[in-house]
Amino acid sequence: MFSRIEDLVLVQSLFILGLLVFFAILMARRGLFNWYSTGFWTWAALLLYFVLNPLASLVTSMFLYHRNLLMSGGMPRAEWVGLVLVLGITAFFITYLLTPASPIHWGMDRKKQEQINLPMLLILGGFLGLATLSLLIYRTRFVGGGEDVVIQGSRFVGNTTGYEYIADTFYFFPTAYLLASQAKWKNWLGFLLVAIYVSLTITSAHSRFSVVSMMLLFSMILTCKSKSAWPHPIFIVLAFIGGAVLTLRGHTTLESTEELIGFIQQIPSEFIGLFSTVDSAMLSSFYLESHVRDNITGYDYLLPLINYLLFGFIPSRFFPQKYFLVDWLRANQPPLYDHLTTLYLYGSKSSLLGSFYGNGGIIGVIVLMAVMGFLLRKVDGMISKDSHLIVKSIGFTWTCFLWMIWGSHDYWGAIVVGVNAIPGLFLWLFAPKTPPPSRLSRSQYAPPQQIRPFTPPPDEVTL
Repeated sequence: MFSRIEDLVLVQSLFILGLLVFFAILMARRGLFNWYSTGFWTWAALLLYFVLNPLASLVTSMFLYHRNLLMSGGMPRAEWVGLVLVLGITAFFITYLLTPASPIHWGMDRKKQEQINLPMLLILGGFLGLATLSLLIYRTRFVGGGEDVVIQGSRFVGNTTGYEYIADTFYFFPTAYLLASQAKWKNWLGFLLVAIYVSLTITSAHSRFSVVSMMLLFSMILTCKSKSAWPHPIFIVLAFIGGAVLTLRGHTTLESTEELIGFIQQIPSEFIGLFSTVDSAMLSSFYLESHVRDNITGYDYLLPLINYLLFGFIPSRFFPQKYFLVDWLRANQPPLYDHLTTLYLYGSKSSLLGSFYGNGGIIGVIVLMAVMGFLLRKVDGMISKDSHLIVKSIGFTWTCFLWMIWGSHDYWGAIVVGVNAIPGLFLWLFAPKTPPPSRLSRSQYAPPQQIRPFTPPPDEVTL
């Protein structure tokens, strides 16, 4: 049907744009299209990865699209991936819109949600201490030890564990917990944590997504508490400028104020190029990765995700073989011999949809996107104003990372969700719980039963 990849990408992008606009209208009519809903951030991520990046690439350079399609079968592969995207997006939003969401308390007493007892205070302080130490060692390098990080095949094999390296994200739950509170002094402490985290990580070469996520967390909570659907336009502009600077900077450190000003001055001339970078070129990666899955290695059938969910939380120093399911799968899959394909796939991400495709092809995308729609609607329930403060804080923490989770592998998203829930789960153990009603109290309010008079049966009559 199409003779040029440019024409196909243009038509696919416009069709997906129309589909996203349609679902945006449906979400808006139900009050679900706002700054702090999981549906909006899913919508925004899909818009960036599968609409804005392809359209911007048409203006700047289509090299990645041409190269990956040349290695994956040409135009039929692009048409197939377009169909997969449309069905996956539709499955997600239909399930999301049909799933009810209600406040969640996890058995905690909402009337006492502002209380912080001594164990809870120690837990918050402990996690903040671990996060600060991780920041000083592995992000700012103010403290020695960051040079011990050794990563092979996405696994930490040196003296530094994954927990130590990413412990800086333990800042997120305490920050959300303090900002979402009704107490003003807690809100000011939360704002202080935001300022500390951003100032210590903004110059780090590998903290771009966490800096953006922290700013999103701050704005989401303030917008939700103000009962507004969107933050002030000035904040949106500042957030875009900050994201643009971090994109232009790449994985390098920010050395000076002059360098920062220089990046800001580049934004007008690089405006379209900001959307066509490799960081958001998920569609071009989807072409090549889906070809490899269909024709060479086969599917994973959720085994890596299951492995990470069941054993990923155990430090490798205690269980070195914790990824045994992944190792078994890779040993039994046909190997990928082509050096160029391996090189181009290394470090590339085809989005969460591409990860779902790797688990079961088009069926895997449809089913897992529907599951995501159901789960994310439940996260909206966690953020509900009537949910418990601890549950709400975990929900906000997950939502602020959602834009990045949609651009990554499923197991990476599971790691982010799990790690950022740990402080909240520890806090839940010591939070005041709702007492169950006693039998006596139930019997006191039971309506008295009317005693019916005994009526003897009539005498038996014989004929």
